[in-house]
Order: sequence, then C-alpha cells, then structure tokens
Amino acid sequence: MTRPAQKTCFLCCKPIHGKATTEHFLPRCFYEGRRVPNEPGLTLPAHGECNASTTDEEEWVAHSLALSDPLPGPKGERWDRAIRALKLPRAMSQAFVGSILQLPDGGAALPMGVERATWVYAKIVKGLSYRTCGALLGPGTPWSVRVGDYAHAIQLGPPHTPILVEIPAKGPDRGTMLIAKGVQLGETAFVWVMILQGKHPIFVTTLPPELLPKEAARDEHDFMNLTWPKPRPARVATRPCSPAHRVPPRSSRCRRLRQSVLLGRRRPALVGPPRAWRPRVPVRGSLPR
Repeated sequence: MTRPAQKTCFLCCKPIHGKATTEHFLPRCFYEGRRVPNEPGLTLPAHGECNASTTDEEEWVAHSLALSDPLPGPKGERWDRAIRALKLPRAMSQAFVGSILQLPDGGAALPMGVERATWVYAKIVKGLSYRTCGALLGPGTPWSVRVGDYAHAIQLGPPHTPILVEIPAKGPDRGTMLIAKGVQLGETAFVWVMILQGKHPIFVTTLPPELLPKEAARDEHDFMNLTWPKPRPARVATRPCSPAHRVPPRSSRCRRLRQSVLLGRRRPALVGPPRAWRPRVPVRGSLPR
C-alpha cells in the first residue's frame, strides 16, 4: 500500500508541484442544491486537470440517478436541476437526451453506461480509501462495478473489520447522501459497497480476478484499468475555409452577420477589409462605440 506524501493527488497518485486544488471525492452535483455539508474530510488534494477530467461522467450519472426517482423534497430538487441542465445547448446534454430509450408502455430507460459509472464510482472509492486507510490506488488497479442487493451489503464485513462512512455524518440527514461500507483484503485490494442517495447498493472491488471468491466469480465482472486524468476523445480536425468559399462582403448574409456581431450575439467568422464589414443601413439599437 502506498502511503500518501504531502500534497499528493489522490486520483493520479503523483506529487503536486505548485498550486493544488481540492476535489470533492463525492462530486458536488450529487448533493442537494450542490451544497456540501460543513464536515472535515470531504475534500482531498488533486491536480486541476485530474479534478476536471471526469466532470461530464459525474453529471451524467447524477442526472440518471435524479431522473430515476422524481419524488418531492430533496429528490424533487435534483429532478428539477437535472431537467434544467439537460435543456442547455451542451454536447453532454444532447448526448444524454439522445440516448434515452422510449419504452412501449410510455416510460423511458435512462442511460447509465458501465464505463461512465465505473469512472465515477472508482473516483469515490479512491477518495474513501485515501481518507480512511491512507491508501493510494494507482493506475494499475483493476476496477469492477456491479449492482448488488441489501443482503450482501449487510453481510459484508466479517471476518474482517468493516470500514463505515456516512455522509452527512451527523444530524437528521445522516447517511442520506452516501453510506459506504468497505473491507481491506490486501495492500491495494478493497471491496466497497455504496448506497448513493438511497438507491440500490453498488459493489466496487479492486480485487484481481484470480482473488475473487468462487461465488462472486460466477457473476459478470467488467474489469477496467483507469488512469487519471481521464483521456479526452480526439477532436475531428476541420479544414479551413478557402477564399473561394467565403461569402461576398456585401451579401445579405454578411450584413446579418455584421449586425449579430455588433449586437454581441456572436463572434466574427469572416475575414475581410474593414470597409466590407460596414452595414449599408443603420442597425437598430445603440451601437457600441
């Protein structure tokens, strides 16, 4: 087990040189109103790039959990927030809405995705292991995430001493956000079961496949090796527009574009002499000086 040194990123397990950020290992988008309880140990040091590399996956999983249980109270607040976020013109929101499967009975199947869920739950487990045991789970850690049941969650523990984490840890809302129970079976081998927002238990294991119990080996385990920061998908390069394809400067499209630029609606996309951008008629409203 690797013991964390001072200013070590709990995600990539590398030292932090210079400015460091603090990351909520349970992402803020899972909290009601994005309000994090005033408790110690909910933030850990991390690189800024590692911190922001899984933002889309966290929001994706949070939206799936919020829309699966539209009830009044805090869950209703998460439902409304998810609906507002999905209406924004963002690539993640459009992909989420486009992947919703309409069912014949009028319902809908919400997309979660094993890969996205594994990134999010692995991040939570890395934070829990760092916080409770001081363990850094490096890039070679095998990750497996699967849905379990409450009977297996209760039985998790003996003969090992279980680790229990509740968020919030105090007050009437104790454990409403996260209840995590884990056991350490080796230097970097953990088995965690998490109940997030009162949903079904999620089992996250870092045990190698050959060390899994026989009864667990019969289940389907999709093991992934995750490395932070999460690699970004490659962008498709676009060919620059040639002068032959540019719009003539005095066309109606050019005048509409000029008006949009002056009103602050968009940035200029054409290149030409300054006189070509002057509108032939005055633009409504006050022009910036």
